[in-house]
Amino acid sequence: MTPTVDEHATRFNLRSNRAALGLSQSKLARESGVPRFKINTTELGGAQLTHEQETLVRAALEREARRLAAAASSFHTESARGSAATMENGAYV
Repeated sequence: MTPTVDEHATRFNLRSNRAALGLSQSKLARESGVPRFKINTTELGGAQLTHEQETLVRAALEREARRLAAAASSFHTESARGSAATMENGAYV
């Protein structure tokens, strides 16, 4: 069976978005509640996510993106604070 444009776009976006966030299929399965087998077969074109499963996967991807953005923001803030800090008695203040 040849995938339709929509099926291909869903598979490609799932795999590329998951990979861009550094998530394994197993981690995405744990975070979304969708079985890893279903994520795998969807990425390979052998299955499609139900609407409910797609909603759960999208929500998990969005949570991970927000978590990474917050971590990057925190790292940037801490780095900026550290570079402006001065050393007193062997400790930054």
